[in-house]
Amino acid sequence: MKKILNLPYLKEGFVVAVAILLAVFVSFTAAFFWSVFLAWLIWRLDSRVIAVIPLGFFVIIPLLLATGFEAPAEQLAVYAYFFLVIVVTLQIVELWRYEQRKKRRASQKNTKKTPNA
Repeated sequence: MKKILNLPYLKEGFVVAVAILLAVFVSFTAAFFWSVFLAWLIWRLDSRVIAVIPLGFFVIIPLLLATGFEAPAEQLAVYAYFFLVIVVTLQIVELWRYEQRKKRRASQKNTKKTPNA
């Protein structure tokens, strides 16, 4: 199974296939957000990088509202919410992976300390 998962471009192909299917059958917006989420999840990128995007949106939204562009401001607020959900979910996954890695290292240390019988 690990050999299959290590095939070149398998992860990229999966993300692209999901994006195309969602773009065709659901919407481009759904395809974009799911692709971003899957890319960050699969390649284990730091989720704090993507957290900058909604923060930028939160700076732009009041400016749009002050200038009378309410519809784009509302849409940007929805996108900011989507990005925040992605960031929180990725943070939870990162925390879970960190705990798993800690458990694995602790068990490896314990097996090395036990004397051979």
